[in-house]
Amino acid sequence: DCDDADPTILSTATETWYDGIDQDCDGASDYDQDGDGADAIAYGGIDCDDTDPTSATGGAEEPNGLDDDCDGEIDEGLYTGGEVLIVEVLSNPALVSDSYGEWFEVYNTTGVEIDLYNWVVLADDGGTFTITSSVPVAAYGYALLGVDADSSRNGGVTLDYAYSRADFSMVDTDSIELSVGSTVVDSLSWTTSWPYSAGVSMILDSDHFATGSTVDEWCASTTPFGIGDLGTPTDENDLCPQFDHDGDGYSGDDGDCDDDDAGVYPGAFEADDGLDTDCDGVEESGPTAVADYAAASGLTT
Repeated sequence: DCDDADPTILSTATETWYDGIDQDCDGASDYDQDGDGADAIAYGGIDCDDTDPTSATGGAEEPNGLDDDCDGEIDEGLYTGGEVLIVEVLSNPALVSDSYGEWFEVYNTTGVEIDLYNWVVLADDGGTFTITSSVPVAAYGYALLGVDADSSRNGGVTLDYAYSRADFSMVDTDSIELSVGSTVVDSLSWTTSWPYSAGVSMILDSDHFATGSTVDEWCASTTPFGIGDLGTPTDENDLCPQFDHDGDGYSGDDGDCDDDDAGVYPGAFEADDGLDTDCDGVEESGPTAVADYAAASGLTT
């Protein structure tokens, strides 16, 4: 008991912060609620967020959507663009209404986790929203953002973040800009000539994540998800058929039926392995030699 004249002050008491009284007798500053050794700015200290022990003037900025160093900026100096990419968009679901089924997917191109908290999403028509809760995106991982978190209504997807369609909606010709602080990390603009249709998402080819987002690098999804629309939410994107991904000289558009395997292409040798290595639509077995000993010896029976 550090004040035996006051029955409310003792080591088991609950501290009341910022009243100048050490209720729990721990001897620590009454103006340092998070215990990081820096008093709150409002009480003459240098801590701009006295509920977060990692935040204080002179601290190190982390990729978490917070002002860790108390300079008034969020995640400054951490991003130059391209660290998080917009890689898939379903702007026109077919099996549920747009009000429930619109979503877009982002991909973390770095080797460290990035939290999208406080990041801003903006469209060229003025639609916008700020991500107001923690959305950690694993290193080389995906996050899905959409208008409705209920998978029984949104086409069968599990969102990492739900926003209001009244704030941000997508139409046939539109854009998405993704920014944090003063840095635009990625942006995408599309028109009706882009490869999407009702119930089919458009995807950025996974071999072109690092080169940009021109229409030639995108294609239509072919994999069903949820209740039957086509897309790859939170999974690796389909391979776009206009590219030769395995280096065998054939793209999907050229007839390569497995563009992830350099041994499979039109005209390839058909081995006895139960696979359609020559892409003729038949899982053939290779030819089998049969010895005809009677014919070889000239004997008759």
